[in-house]
Amino acid sequence: MKTKATNIFGGAALCMAVACGGGAAPVDEAKKQEAPAEPKKEPEDAGVAKRKAEREAKAAAKVAEEKKKAEIVAEITKLPEGKLPKKIGPACDALTASYDAFMKKHFPAVGEDKLSTQRSMMKKNCMTGKIEVAACQANAYSLVTAEAADQVNQIQLACLEKFSGGGGAAGAK
Repeated sequence: MKTKATNIFGGAALCMAVACGGGAAPVDEAKKQEAPAEPKKEPEDAGVAKRKAEREAKAAAKVAEEKKKAEIVAEITKLPEGKLPKKIGPACDALTASYDAFMKKHFPAVGEDKLSTQRSMMKKNCMTGKIEVAACQANAYSLVTAEAADQVNQIQLACLEKFSGGGGAAGAK
């Protein structure tokens, strides 16, 4: 016959064993070994994979396009063949005329009032710069294709970096 003290003692021993890591732990390990591993993640849905591939392709195309534009800018930002103007005034006049033709060809929707403002600002900045920078920019605007027409700032900066002797802001928009 079991006494109340035996039941309490047995219960306490069982609690101690479980609390100290004994008792139920081997059963849990056995259950883990018997139970199959967590189900593997199902392969991506075909639609998700397709959208991911499209996103990655767009990103790669954008990078390739930017690289191509940078190559075009590097190719066209050079001094024109022949003699350069002796003074900055005629070089700046050539720059503003080239820029005007470029804008009318590639951006015909830009109004004359805005072009007039841009030309006057360009001439003012150009007059404080170097002849080589103005000649480079004028040449680049006459050579740029529609593919790189949106690279106005990069064209100006490339010419500044190549020919200003210090990468200053003269001639920049």
